[in-house]
Amino acid sequence: MLLSRIRAFGVMATLAGVALVAAAAPVTYVYSGNAYGQFSSSSGSGTAYTSANSFSVSVTMATALGSNFNGFVTPDAFVFTDGRLTLAHDSNPNALGRSARFRFVTDAAGNIRQWDVGVEHFFSGGAFQLRQVMDTVNIEFSPGSLTRYDRSSDALCSGAATLMTCTMSPTVVHTGAVFGSPGTWAVAGVGAPTPNSAVSEPSGLALCGLALAALGFTARRRQQRP
Repeated sequence: MLLSRIRAFGVMATLAGVALVAAAAPVTYVYSGNAYGQFSSSSGSGTAYTSANSFSVSVTMATALGSNFNGFVTPDAFVFTDGRLTLAHDSNPNALGRSARFRFVTDAAGNIRQWDVGVEHFFSGGAFQLRQVMDTVNIEFSPGSLTRYDRSSDALCSGAATLMTCTMSPTVVHTGAVFGSPGTWAVAGVGAPTPNSAVSEPSGLALCGLALAALGFTARRRQQRP
């Protein structure tokens, strides 16, 4: 009876360890937006954005968001692009200022239903400043008030402008956007488990389970010998 329990516990521990390791695999979510429908430019030479531009984002996280999630996350990697600008977690390392936000709301099945996602880079070149912003929003900031848009903009400021002055009074600014027509999120893929401390415990549990199962099997064979 004791040996049977040892073997059973070993098998259960092994399965639990394997399941936990699989759950720690990184997940990549991809957003596909609709074509931009509004464009503006202060340069007087036509708009830089057209209806050929649209918003897309790739966000890789250590684990899936899970069901009924509502909060901010820090992804392992991300890429924003609109066919004109591309801003990523590892792009523009010399930017004077870099910021990003990732807030998600999921349903009971873990699907992304609301979001507030954006990135901003600010560059200083002495005689000019450049501010690039990309964000996609589809969320209730207050009950009953749903904000929806995809938007990209880059503002060029002459002189020794600060981030604030470049935001409020740019010399040249190009903007492309679509309002009230959000895109969709999908899971692009699940990667292999990453070797970190969160995975080492389930791995140890699996090894322990295998050892216990082998111990129980060996002891039972000894008992069965004449």
